[in-house]
Amino acid sequence: MNQQKQIFFAFALYHEDNNGYFPVGKDEDDDVSWDDLLGAYDGRNLTEADMNASSFQEDDNLNKAYQLYQCPSNIQYFDETRVLKSYSVSRHFNNDRSVLGVMSFTNHDGDTSTPKVAWSLKLTEINKPSRFISMTEFQNQWNQLGNGGTQGTFTLGYITEKYGPTNADSTHGLDGGIKGFFPHDPKNYKLNYLHGDGHVSTRSFPNTLSHPERFFDGNNYPNQYIIDTAWNAARE
Repeated sequence: MNQQKQIFFAFALYHEDNNGYFPVGKDEDDDVSWDDLLGAYDGRNLTEADMNASSFQEDDNLNKAYQLYQCPSNIQYFDETRVLKSYSVSRHFNNDRSVLGVMSFTNHDGDTSTPKVAWSLKLTEINKPSRFISMTEFQNQWNQLGNGGTQGTFTLGYITEKYGPTNADSTHGLDGGIKGFFPHDPKNYKLNYLHGDGHVSTRSFPNTLSHPERFFDGNNYPNQYIIDTAWNAARE
């Protein structure tokens, strides 16, 4: 929880310098991630070359500040050098703006031949900051520090399909099955969540959903089900 609160302060400093927007790279192919863009505020003092790297190695000059992004309970592993992070932000967007996550990648012009352009949430677009989940624990081996594009984000459907009791034990990229993704309380599927006002809560993941059966059945979670949840910044 303390790490998520510290990351909130880095977000707040970024907001001050960027008109209230959350950090995001320019498009889905960009190697610059949201955590890279916090590198000027979290003690790492990343260079442009650092940010343009696809991910970080433990022998990179990170001054151990990268540990801010790793939950002490994490058991995920990629290799002996790759730096993983334990937190992620939601990737949701509707053209009618009835669903707003922290960021997304969209083809507003309909041209699918070009990379999807990045979009990020502005603080003034959050209707009820204390209810909105801006960041969650998301622990698997592909959630690597410095991974840009869609790699540093998630959708609710990805969690309900891959990490529920139906599929988690066979999910690619997850060590320890249910215990690996929900290390604090695997029996009740609990995670720690950072909210838009900076407080951190602990809740069972299915209890954050309007249709928790989608999680237990291993089904996708469409946008229309997100509208009335804490994952939607536009929620009334």
